[in-house]
Amino acid sequence: MIDFLFIIIFFLSIIQSLFGVGLLLFGTPILLIIGYEFTEALFLLLPSSMIINAIQIFKDYKNIDFVFYKNFLAISIPMVVLFLNLSLSYDLNFNLIVGVVLILIPMKDLLMNEKVSKNFEILNKYKKISLLAMGALHGITNLGGSILSAIIKEKRYEKIKSRSTIAICYFTFALTQLTSLSFFSNSKASNPLTVLTLVLVASISFLITEKKIFSIIEIETYNKYFSLFLFSTGLLLILK
Repeated sequence: MIDFLFIIIFFLSIIQSLFGVGLLLFGTPILLIIGYEFTEALFLLLPSSMIINAIQIFKDYKNIDFVFYKNFLAISIPMVVLFLNLSLSYDLNFNLIVGVVLILIPMKDLLMNEKVSKNFEILNKYKKISLLAMGALHGITNLGGSILSAIIKEKRYEKIKSRSTIAICYFTFALTQLTSLSFFSNSKASNPLTVLTLVLVASISFLITEKKIFSIIEIETYNKYFSLFLFSTGLLLILK
């Protein structure tokens, strides 16, 4: 299973390298499907996610929307801490929640429906509610990146500004979760050597993707595959 884990991290790191989000969003349901516990999945995924985002922030910090980030810090992060600790205390089953979220998020792109599109525009119209919901969702399911991506997408930033803004928020999500788990979780951290190897795999994946794909990829085309993969993963998780 360890070898399979390395393969998962490598390919999901490609997605995160392109969009600033992916390792937690896709990695969490995949690890749940193959039998990992939620907390165990977090300990394995968070460091790899953080290293990719840290590089993206370092490279493109001048493009970050810091006004959005300040609101994110004030509203979303306290909700992450609250709901992560709530989930740890009550040992919730995440499969159904995660699956439903994964199916709902890509509906806009898959159906190209005007009513669905307007529902996503609400994310920016009611900013505080969206940020509250995003923090709560991320604390419970590790999938706040789905709402984060939807919010940023509706802002219609250019590619680098979009990725760098998502990256700093996603990095902060991960740092908050890792800190909370260290203080409040009874679960043991993953094997340090395994985590370090996963971080190395993620870094190599980022370097390859940045050089060979990011500068030339057609984002609209890739978003269709992104949505299809998200939808399929949600179905698999619900059926499990």
